[in-house]
Amino acid sequence: MNKNIFKQAIRGIKSNPSRTLLTTLGIMIGIGTVILVLSAGEGFKSYVNAQVEAYGTNTVIVETSVPASTKDRSNGAAQSGNANSSAANAVPVMTLKTRDIEDIKKIPNVKNAYGASVGQQLVTYKGVSKTTLIFGAHAARFDIDKGVIEKGRGYSEQEDKSLAQVAVLGSKIASDLFGDANPLGQLIRVGNYNFEVIGVYESKGSFGPMNEDEQVFIPVTTLQKKIQGIDYLIYSVVELYDNSKASATKLDIMDTLRRNHFITDPSRDDFKVNTQEESLSVFNTILKAITFLLIAIASISLI
Repeated sequence: MNKNIFKQAIRGIKSNPSRTLLTTLGIMIGIGTVILVLSAGEGFKSYVNAQVEAYGTNTVIVETSVPASTKDRSNGAAQSGNANSSAANAVPVMTLKTRDIEDIKKIPNVKNAYGASVGQQLVTYKGVSKTTLIFGAHAARFDIDKGVIEKGRGYSEQEDKSLAQVAVLGSKIASDLFGDANPLGQLIRVGNYNFEVIGVYESKGSFGPMNEDEQVFIPVTTLQKKIQGIDYLIYSVVELYDNSKASATKLDIMDTLRRNHFITDPSRDDFKVNTQEESLSVFNTILKAITFLLIAIASISLI
């Protein structure tokens, strides 16, 4: 290094110590922010990957969806000034039924499947109340998902069919309601009905609005008939024998649903089917774009 340049730099630092300190601090903060964003992005990516894999390693997700052709008509009406045109997007799709799940199970590469619905209710035990999500699913959930029941058991297929009022609690809701006491065999109030606690999940370390540690899990038929007053499902998780055939099985599932729902035009599909790989790919693409944007913003402090 040229000695004169080095000496000039030292003189500059000594003559403007405050500016030098602020500049150095800004660079350190900028570098730290970039590192933090990258670390947070990778951490969140790992978390979401783990959450998706919690459905099982060989799974396909079926979700209800407003048909694309309906959305197009609604958008056209909106551009014409029809204030009520958005109603189509707000109305729940009510076509996914338990019969669809049973037919999907008949597809050769399908090992098992369950349907699910979700609602929100006030849950009470001896004066302690909490509003939380009530997750209804067929009993096959306990065979497909990787959640560990720490205490007790899951409910059976017969209990689901008979509209049994039994519940498995997430670890946090169990702690909130019972503290250190044993919840098994106790009755909790879910909406207007009493449910016997038959199991408690091990903590999954989830967070956000779909935190499974705070949810109550009950038979989906009980949720539909006694609490929600509906006969349709929101989504289904399908377990495969061979994940390498996931794409072909996805097409078989789509064919089954179109046949059951009398759909001849794919633009009228009232469902979406995603393989686990597709679900992770979409999320990772979005996360990558957000991470790059945050890094770009943070890098401004380095200029």
